[in-house]
Amino acid sequence: MREDSYEALDQIPISIDRAAALMTVYEDSKQLENHVSQLYVAILDVLEHILVWYVKNSALKYFGAVLLGDDYGSALTEKTRKLIKLEQHVDAQAAVDQHRRIGAVDQNIKYRECSKLLLLVHS
Repeated sequence: MREDSYEALDQIPISIDRAAALMTVYEDSKQLENHVSQLYVAILDVLEHILVWYVKNSALKYFGAVLLGDDYGSALTEKTRKLIKLEQHVDAQAAVDQHRRIGAVDQNIKYRECSKLLLLVHS
């Protein structure tokens, strides 16, 4: 199998674990869910590309990479770039969700402080 296939296959579990962890933290974020769904589709696209190439060329195991290398490599590179771009979208959305959560916590703290002051004033 080609080196670029190994690299893509090495990255996939990392991408899935990271996306799953972010979805656990920001489970109510529909935008993040959309980005993660697109990421999973891209992962399946990469896997399909690798598997189809491998199945079609299993008889040419030793010569397949030489005969079909350019088309396979450029298509895999394009799919891997898409995967990386989608990972960046997931990370960006997680950062937005993190800022929203921090803002909500900050508002909650301010609300509690005001409530305590009102209780002290009325006591």
